[in-house]
Amino acid sequence: MSEEIVVLRRRLERERLARKQAEQIAEENSRALFLKGEDLESALALERKTRKEIETLLSALETFTAKLNTAEIVKCLHQFLYPVVASSSTTLYLWQDNSIQIINIKQDSETDPVISFCDEEQSLKIWRRFSKQNKPSVIECCPQENTVGGLLTIQPGSRFILILPLTAQGRIIGFFTAETPEAGVFNDSNIIIASALANEASVALENAMLFREVERLSLTDPLTGLMNRRGFEGDARRSIDIAIRYKHPLSVLMLDIDYFKRVNDTYGHAMGDKVLAEIAHICLKGMRSTDLLARFGGEEFCFLLPETNAENAMLLAERLRVAICAMRFETDAQSFSVTVSIGISECVAKDSLENLLVRSDEALYKAKNTGRNRALLWSLSQ
Repeated sequence: MSEEIVVLRRRLERERLARKQAEQIAEENSRALFLKGEDLESALALERKTRKEIETLLSALETFTAKLNTAEIVKCLHQFLYPVVASSSTTLYLWQDNSIQIINIKQDSETDPVISFCDEEQSLKIWRRFSKQNKPSVIECCPQENTVGGLLTIQPGSRFILILPLTAQGRIIGFFTAETPEAGVFNDSNIIIASALANEASVALENAMLFREVERLSLTDPLTGLMNRRGFEGDARRSIDIAIRYKHPLSVLMLDIDYFKRVNDTYGHAMGDKVLAEIAHICLKGMRSTDLLARFGGEEFCFLLPETNAENAMLLAERLRVAICAMRFETDAQSFSVTVSIGISECVAKDSLENLLVRSDEALYKAKNTGRNRALLWSLSQ
């Protein structure tokens, strides 16, 4: 074999090895590019998911900020939660005074949110069980159960319950539950976003409660706890409209404490406040749940009595007058009593609150001008 052939073979062998190495390098580069492409796609998918979650939270924040009604806030939260955790039912448990308000939303339900209240004993049990739960948790229930620990009602078929605590200004104000029949629906990823949504809802719920409290205070007399004139008028107009529409009896009483200025001048304003509060208490005891009572200012109280004609209104007025006259108020030096004068007017066809108040006032003034400590019914002769 000539030397040229040997050299040629060696060259071909080197070229074959070089080609093989080049193919291996190309294959490795291709694999690396594929893996980088997968990483890039994963990164892009994560970025899209994060952007969507941020958009959801921003939209939720904007929506919740515009709501001051508790049921509307719960409905909005359910709408935001459903795409995140696919919950078939969302329920709010909100601590209010000594009871728990419950608002339930069901997916695909055409009815309004179902609102109810637990009694004080049940509320206390729920509070003891869940008030210290300050982070989300998932509870699995037996298929046959329709409650969680005999405390929280769940929908038929639900097996997994996500509990999201609601905190405002560092205190727990309640919690949300989300239900599903499927395992694995609640995972670490969607629980985080669900918890963030619950936090946004917590602020909105706190604002709604504060708004209701401010509204209540604006309609309430702080001394007696009764409605003030502003709070009284809206409910009174509705009651009068119903009475006129269905031709039902309705009467208005105006009650005024006789010589009340003397009480303040003689015994002091603190004692005067006590007299007002005690008379308000006596008046409340004589009322039905459908009646309205307000302090109109000073020493004047106004009653609106649905389903009550003038005769029965007079009987109530006399009972109140006698009960108030029998009350004794004690001071360091002596005890004293007060009397009241009452004017009564009955609703007639096409009547108005303003007319009823005017007629009741006229009857009240006549009662005062004819000796006080009496109840008089308005008449055309006045």
